[in-house]
Amino acid sequence: MDIVDLSSTRVEDAQLKRFLHEMCQALELDFAAYANNNTMSDTISAATTYPTTWELHYQSRNLHLNDPVLTHGARSIIPLDWGR
Repeated sequence: MDIVDLSSTRVEDAQLKRFLHEMCQALELDFAAYANNNTMSDTISAATTYPTTWELHYQSRNLHLNDPVLTHGARSIIPLDWGR
């Protein structure tokens, strides 16, 4: 698995999803998510390896409003480690 510097490269959605799936396989993770808040353009981009049914459930119930992962990500650049 190659290292991808997402801060300096325009990464297409399909490429990002492929990278996340490779990362899950290499690190033996069930799922992964990536979100980027670009304060310069006031846009948020995200990609996950979660099933579409879960993504639709998450979005339809506005779960992002109480998501501890997003709260952590808004305050830190360090990935969230659920094992700690």
